[in-house]
Amino acid sequence: MKNADAYYLYDEAVILENLQTLRQTFPDFRFFYSAKTNPNRHILETLLANGCGIDAASAGEVRLAESFGVAKENISYSAPGKTDDDIRLSLPHCRLIADSMGELSRIDKIAGELGGGFEIGIRINPAFSMDSPFGMPSQFGIDYELLDSLPVLQNARITSIHTHIQSQNLGWETLARYYENVFVLAENLKTRGFSIRIINFGSGCGIVYDESCQTPLDMEALGDAVRKLTEKYAGTAETLIIEPGRYLVGKAGV
Repeated sequence: MKNADAYYLYDEAVILENLQTLRQTFPDFRFFYSAKTNPNRHILETLLANGCGIDAASAGEVRLAESFGVAKENISYSAPGKTDDDIRLSLPHCRLIADSMGELSRIDKIAGELGGGFEIGIRINPAFSMDSPFGMPSQFGIDYELLDSLPVLQNARITSIHTHIQSQNLGWETLARYYENVFVLAENLKTRGFSIRIINFGSGCGIVYDESCQTPLDMEALGDAVRKLTEKYAGTAETLIIEPGRYLVGKAGV
């Protein structure tokens, strides 16, 4: 028997319906699609045409976003283990997020070679987790306890923070608590002299894989909680970002 050709079919209407649900849930937020979820050009075209930015996890994804004409401020590049070449090629074309103390120093050095004046972000491994007021070891981000020991930057300025500690969460109360903790973290950093313009909350919004044992995320309840949080912490930052990936496209394909 010959092997049949296989292909993947994605329903644009489902993707746009999911995007509309996110907009209703997070009315004061911007959405940066996590391109690593599915970088198919047609999916990217649909989301970019409907106002999304790009969350890149590699220099290649930065170049991919740029090939669509995405503006620098609408591309966020966060990933551990960036090489100097990754930094050098991407820094002029995106908002680069430092994932470690050493990387922050390398970004500042390369920023000087490129003329300086770059706004960058830092990914933080916070002193809390999704289910506990205590943080956990992680290979991602700079530990919260080390933020007072950041190197002095000469050629770049930290204006954004990025956190992401868990994906595929179906509990709206857990997510709401996490988002509030991130707001509190940003407020704390501002009192310590950080100039925070942008907060990237990652995402965490999950989808149902097994209807026999999983309950869909209650987006209406989450939306009510998020609206209360944005009112409570109004003015904390100019721009609030959520990075949806699987929530947008995970259930849209066959």
